Amino acid sequence: MKKLTLLTLACSMTILSFAAGGNITYVLNGGVTNDYGWTSKADMLVGLNQDYNTKYSIAQTATWYTWETLDVILATSDPVTRIPTFATSMWGAITTPKWQWLHDLIVANVTEQGVAAIAEAENAYWRYNVSAFFINGMRASWPASANYIFAGQPDAFMAAWKHGFAGPASYDGSKQVALPEPYKEGSTFDGWYETVDFQGSKLTSIPAGAEGDKTLYAKWINYIPTIKEVKALTIGTSTQVRGVVRYINETTAYIQDVTGGLMVEFTTAPNPVLVSGDKVTLSGTTASIGTYVKLTGATVTAKETASLPLQSVTLAALTGATPNPALYMFESVKIEGVKVTANANGILTLTDDASNTITMATTPASVLPAGTKISLTAVVNYDNKVTLVGYSKDIIPAPVPRPEPATYTAKAEGKYSLENKWLVSAKMDNLSANQIHSASQMVRGMTAKDGKMYFIERGLEQLTVVDGVTGQKLTPIKLSSNIFKHTYKDVNGNDSIGDAGLLKFNDIKQDAAGNILVGNLIDSNARAFQVWKINLADGTGTLVVDEILKSNPDFAEAVVRFDAFGVYGDVNNNAVIMAANASAMEAYKWTITGGVTGQAEAIGIATNEGTLLTGLTNPGTAPQIFPIDENYFYLDGNATLPTLIDMAGNAVDGFFNVTTEGQNWWSLNTTTNKKVVNGNRAGHNGLIEFELGGENFFLIASNNTVGNPPSSFTLFKWANANKEFSEIEELWTFPQAGMGATSNPYRTAVPSVETDEQNKIAKLYLYTGENGYGVYEFKINDGSGVEDVNNSVIKVSVNNKTLNMNQTVAAVDVYTAAGQLVVKAKNTSSVNILSNGVFLVKTTTLEGKTEVHKVIVK
Repeated sequence: MKKLTLLTLACSMTILSFAAGGNITYVLNGGVTNDYGWTSKADMLVGLNQDYNTKYSIAQTATWYTWETLDVILATSDPVTRIPTFATSMWGAITTPKWQWLHDLIVANVTEQGVAAIAEAENAYWRYNVSAFFINGMRASWPASANYIFAGQPDAFMAAWKHGFAGPASYDGSKQVALPEPYKEGSTFDGWYETVDFQGSKLTSIPAGAEGDKTLYAKWINYIPTIKEVKALTIGTSTQVRGVVRYINETTAYIQDVTGGLMVEFTTAPNPVLVSGDKVTLSGTTASIGTYVKLTGATVTAKETASLPLQSVTLAALTGATPNPALYMFESVKIEGVKVTANANGILTLTDDASNTITMATTPASVLPAGTKISLTAVVNYDNKVTLVGYSKDIIPAPVPRPEPATYTAKAEGKYSLENKWLVSAKMDNLSANQIHSASQMVRGMTAKDGKMYFIERGLEQLTVVDGVTGQKLTPIKLSSNIFKHTYKDVNGNDSIGDAGLLKFNDIKQDAAGNILVGNLIDSNARAFQVWKINLADGTGTLVVDEILKSNPDFAEAVVRFDAFGVYGDVNNNAVIMAANASAMEAYKWTITGGVTGQAEAIGIATNEGTLLTGLTNPGTAPQIFPIDENYFYLDGNATLPTLIDMAGNAVDGFFNVTTEGQNWWSLNTTTNKKVVNGNRAGHNGLIEFELGGENFFLIASNNTVGNPPSSFTLFKWANANKEFSEIEELWTFPQAGMGATSNPYRTAVPSVETDEQNKIAKLYLYTGENGYGVYEFKINDGSGVEDVNNSVIKVSVNNKTLNMNQTVAAVDVYTAAGQLVVKAKNTSSVNILSNGVFLVKTTTLEGKTEVHKVIVK
């Protein structure tokens, strides 16, 4: 025991010695760091937050707003949208002496990269450019920022702000400590040394396990121009340049620093030998190649190992309708989801989904056959036209739709099973290679029909079509240009045709007859709300709903926003179309009779105690609505959970009635005595009821992007045809890892279902905006004891208070929705009901088959 104690003590002393570290002294030799103590961009962001508060928040509101820290921001799914989340005067904050360099850097990058400039008073423009700068990224959608993936690195912006990052004052020896570079105008930093005469090895970090105080000396050499500066030199100028080798083939290399890329030609094979990843200093002479600049007669004067971040681009950015290849010329880029359409001895012809094409020379010659979908890393090249060059090893078959790795345990002793057929998601590695949109936030709805998924694509004004069996994209359906047009009256009373709504092609639904319908988004009662029926053969449309609510005196002052719509019935005959108001607790209803659409009716939605609607002033962002018959509809907004509501606006049922142990969908706020949604159950909006094998099921979008798992769905089973939430059973939540956590501000997460009664199989089609789509197969297995019910045998119709069957049945039992028996008869084809309401009709045929129907007696 004594020896063990001594040994333990010795080990403890060794660990303490190992982790002792020391202080660090920097001898800058004329260089500078900064006057603010910044050691990283994280420090800079804190400083900007403080200065913003001093200038605006404290001065105007006496409230201090603390932004998220950079490490938190970078861990989010869409970090460029989060810095800072509520700074409304960013331009003013960075047009100060301390931050003017950042303002000027943004202007320079936007101008150089051809990003559409927005007025300096436009906060979003400045906020997203500042955000992109801090995260070393970019924002592609409006308001687009410049690309700071390279321009945001220290080497690129030091010259702009004439400072460097301050190094750590000490280290503890427990981990490697990176050393930042100082700045000296007119000189190039050539590394840290531990000797005053710069003998020994150059240091880029202090390794783990180091001990003792350190004195580091900054070595400066004559200024070496950046690649951007070399490209601006007169042709025929001798110069030095420094960069990282991205690709080399015999006597031609491509190098890159954070300011750009450069083609380099050596007279003979370079000595020392260069490989990708070497940081080299070169001497050579500028020459022209088309409209671009290269370096010829190059020789190597120094090399070391380094790395640079990689930027992703689309093929359209290089060869599309409005390309900007100069922005990426001779730089290394990553391109995803293109197809090899030809291979001529290793010269690949690559084509994207929009038919943009480029060729790529591969080393060694690639053997990939035509038809292969790939992702690649390559260098943008110029040889009479824009091309790519790269290593074959950096080309990989692009991730394709495929089953998720998870499996799902069968339920009810094998009675119910669930299997993923294929999935495309942000959680897997295959979403970017299989996108269904032209840009983010352009697809906000999906429905499935005859084994195909139809997505409404707002940017391209089309239906993107995906094969439900394989997950492969099919030929899209271009929609006619007259869809979502409305005839307005101009000031002179003449007809004028213009766009309908705020956003066209915003939602898609399917009616009971299989008609595909598309709807727009309106944000005021002065905009025309429209729903169109689409001819899938040619993309033409038939107008179903077209109304400006402000034209109706009843709604002249209404404040409305419709993001989506719902449908019940057949729009060619009798149907109901509804829209939930995102601005108030109300819904709007259009009744279609004989194919003719009536005017809108408003339904106020009660927010009485005891439901999850209690106290709400609106249902939350982008609410979805689902009428299930003439009397009831589901409302699902991001502030609540799916709630069943009658046409009088009363909450009839919902998750507030779920009491089964382990199904915590709501909890009681003991302070307010109100039921509230638990965790992240609210957020995404979408649901569908379906029947299979005589049993009833409920599939909903159950977790949003910050839920666990993020962007997921849950399948439930109702206890019986009453479909009461108090007796609902939770089966599975899927995908097991979720679809992803990418921002989905429009909250779309919609399921669609197709059933095969003969085989008792339901195909579950899922889509979550920005995060993925896929197909699952739910099955009621043979031998489970489920009775084979054919619900198409008996038809029940209502005539006043008489229920008529289409044939004589052996027995009929009629129950209220609460389960109370009200009528019982045998060997009859009709029964009479004494009151109005919703009833369940259980029939037994003369052959002994039992069916259950829901009817409404008015």
